[in-house]
Amino acid sequence: MILEIHGGPHAAYGNVYTHEFQWMAASGYVVLFTNPRGSTSYGQEFGNIIQYRYPGDDYKDLMAGVDEVLRRGYVDPDRLGVTGGSGGGLLTNWIRKAPWEDPQDFAARSPITHVANVTTPLMLVLGDEDYRTPPADGGEMMFRALKYRRIPTVMVRFPRENHELSRSGEPWHRVERLQHIVGWMDQWLQGRRHAEYSMPQ
Repeated sequence: MILEIHGGPHAAYGNVYTHEFQWMAASGYVVLFTNPRGSTSYGQEFGNIIQYRYPGDDYKDLMAGVDEVLRRGYVDPDRLGVTGGSGGGLLTNWIRKAPWEDPQDFAARSPITHVANVTTPLMLVLGDEDYRTPPADGGEMMFRALKYRRIPTVMVRFPRENHELSRSGEPWHRVERLQHIVGWMDQWLQGRRHAEYSMPQ
């Protein structure tokens, strides 16, 4: 199963065709996508409940969705993946307050603080011209730290692409992005080795 986390966090998945989900489903994956607390379309209180607690209740909602699918018995609990873009991809890598206002809170929410606990293989997909989440903030530090720890990690960077890569990037880049995501899931969830992801750590 692949859990898809939407960006924002103030956004929402709707009843629309999403080629990314269909591509994954066609590759043999159950795709779970939810609208956890913090999403739009459920009222202002629901959308704002995660303010100053991100991640928090939204993470609990995502995990409740995963638990429900597992409870139904048709997903292998040892082969679960997760992906997301923007707020979904950086769920633990942002904060609303400035770092100097509450350094302890900033450090507690930064993935680099917890890098010693990371054991899951990680792929980072970055756009070289993403000024909303620059590559240095969007994953380069995590990439280096996980490589140092010898955790299987790859970084895929796309030239000329910005924060909208998955929606309005160059057509071939959009296809290549999906090929990388599904290829990574195939390797780690289905045991289908890909030479490009098997480089020495």
